[in-house]
Amino acid sequence: MINKQSKKHHYLPRHYLRGFTNDDGSFYAYDKINDKVFLTNPDNTFFENDLNTVTTPKGDRSVFVEDQYTNIENVCWPSLDKIRESNTKKAVSYSDKEFLYLFLLFQYWRLPINIPAVEEISETAFTRSNPVDYFQIKNKNGESVPKKIIEHIRGSDAFKKTFRLMLPFAPLLKDKEWGEKINRWRFYYTQNDKPSYLVGDSPILRKNSNQDPVDILGDFLFPVSGKILLINITPIPIKDLPPEFIIQYNTAMIHCAHRFVVCHDEELLKALVSYYKIYVTNKKTDEIIDEMFGILS
Repeated sequence: MINKQSKKHHYLPRHYLRGFTNDDGSFYAYDKINDKVFLTNPDNTFFENDLNTVTTPKGDRSVFVEDQYTNIENVCWPSLDKIRESNTKKAVSYSDKEFLYLFLLFQYWRLPINIPAVEEISETAFTRSNPVDYFQIKNKNGESVPKKIIEHIRGSDAFKKTFRLMLPFAPLLKDKEWGEKINRWRFYYTQNDKPSYLVGDSPILRKNSNQDPVDILGDFLFPVSGKILLINITPIPIKDLPPEFIIQYNTAMIHCAHRFVVCHDEELLKALVSYYKIYVTNKKTDEIIDEMFGILS
C-alpha cells in the first residue's frame, strides 16, 4: 500500500523553493495558462499527483522513483544551503559545486516538460547507439537477452519512469571534462541582499535546445535562490551584471515556463508579466533568450 503522503510528487523540491519565499514562507505564483497571479507556498506548487508512481509487472504500485529523488536531494541539500549562505566575500567550494551539479542533472530530467525527451531517448535503451549505453541487460549467465524481452522492458511504465534516474549519470560517466567545466561557474548576488530572481517550472535556462544527455548543461543560468544566480557560459563574464539583465532574465524565466513562475513580491511579478506580454503582443518571444545571453557576452 502506498503512503498517502507520497501521492503529491514535487518536481521542484520544496526545500529548493523555500529560497524564493517571503519571511512568512509564501510567494506569489503566475499561472500562464489562466493568466492570473495568486498567493501560495512551496507545499502547494510545482507538483503532480503520482508523477513518479510506477506500476510493476505484477500490477502493484510503487513510489521507489520518488524515494530515490528524495535520497538524492538529501545528499545535495547541505551544499545547496552552504551556497545560499555564500556571498562575494565567502566563496563557494568546489565540493559544493559538485553536489549542486548532481542536483541539477537530476532536476533537469525529472521536470514534466522534459518527460517526452526522456521517453524518446529510452526507446533505444540497452543498445550501443544510446547515450546511456553504460547500462546493459544480461541474463544470469552473462549472455544477451532476446530483443523481445528488451522491447517489453522498454515499453513498461516502470522503466520509462526509472529511466529518469538513469539519464543524469550520462555526463558523470561519459564526459571526462565535467569536473573542469564546473570551475567556470560564477555566482552572482543581488545588491543589498534583496531577492530579485524568479523561478519557474523550467528553471534551467539554456542557450541551446539540444537534448544530448552528455552535454545537457552547456551554457545555462539557474537561480539558486531569489538572491543568487548561477551563470555558466563561455567566455566567463568578467563584469558586473547591468541592471537591465535582471529584467531580461526574469522575462526569460516567464517565457520558458510551461505554466507557473513564482516571486516573493506580487507587484514585481505583475510588472514582469506585463513586460513579458509586450514580447507576446509583438510576436518577439523567440528573441528573449538570445537577448538575455547577449547581455552577458
